[in-house]
Amino acid sequence: MSYCLNPKCQNPQNPNQARFCAYCGTRLRLGGRFRALKLISIGGMGRTFLGVDEADDSNSKCIIKQLSLQQQDTNNAQKAAESFRQEATRLQVLGQHPQIPELLAYFEADHQLGIAGEPALVHRYIEGQSLATELETEGTFRENQVRQVLIELLPVLRFIHSHQVIHRDINPHNIIRRPPPESSLSHLPTQKTRKRFYSWGGRGSELFLVDFSAAKLTTKTVLARTGTMIGSAAYTASEQLMGKAIATSDLFSLGVTCIHLLTNVHPFDMFNSLEGKWVWVDYLRQPVSDPLIRILNKMVENLPNQRYQSATQVLGALGLPEDFAAIPVTSLSTTVPPKFDTPTWKC
Repeated sequence: MSYCLNPKCQNPQNPNQARFCAYCGTRLRLGGRFRALKLISIGGMGRTFLGVDEADDSNSKCIIKQLSLQQQDTNNAQKAAESFRQEATRLQVLGQHPQIPELLAYFEADHQLGIAGEPALVHRYIEGQSLATELETEGTFRENQVRQVLIELLPVLRFIHSHQVIHRDINPHNIIRRPPPESSLSHLPTQKTRKRFYSWGGRGSELFLVDFSAAKLTTKTVLARTGTMIGSAAYTASEQLMGKAIATSDLFSLGVTCIHLLTNVHPFDMFNSLEGKWVWVDYLRQPVSDPLIRILNKMVENLPNQRYQSATQVLGALGLPEDFAAIPVTSLSTTVPPKFDTPTWKC
């Protein structure tokens, strides 16, 4: 099925290979390249679609995010458009990391046209399942699995923090495990053992950090100014709840994520608000070593200055070298996302 991206179209579903929407006549390929297949989610700020890149010989899947401006007043629309453009700018650079989805295209609305299309960005779709799904289907993670989560994701955090970007929404839903190539699983006898191999951090699986819509560029000026609270509250550090997210706020969220994976208990239920401390160890159903408990406890300290101050410090606590899985740093501030003409809707 092809899905019409015209936000005013009342009958957006079309045949697979259609070039134009049968209802409103809108071209169905964004930029002559990307075709929306189905609507994944819709919210106050826009819509998200699963799509396909028809310029790619393999017709690889992609995610199309479309910003909704028509239902907002002029001031809010301008702020939303700028925030959306910044997300595209971040993704263009951060997507160079092999564990972050690559930005494929960015379409900016022409505000001089009264019937202009909505801004949209397209990034690569990551095949796999989230750690939230793994936790639900497979149960609690073992210590070696959680260590693997830390080992794979801490270098990603070091990379984005080196670009002065804070993710602000790290949680099990935003960590996707891509399965290893079939060739690396050929020695495993059954589909069940193959599934456990990849979902339990077997060699060849790979974790991706996704959804940078809440990410924020940090400067001294920005850090001094109170911003909007964004993120999943159960995994969010106290300073971020007050609109003061910093790099160590991401480390806090990753620590809470690991605690959740080890216990399969909601984070709110593992924090004693009367005493102001975490009691997650009381909910463990299997042994966890004291060194890992100490590392996680320091990651989720209430006061930012009592936590690890960088992903590199956590890697060091895990016994890994400072340059473990390092990716070269390039400038984010001077990078401008690619622009394409945004189609104008006919309805």
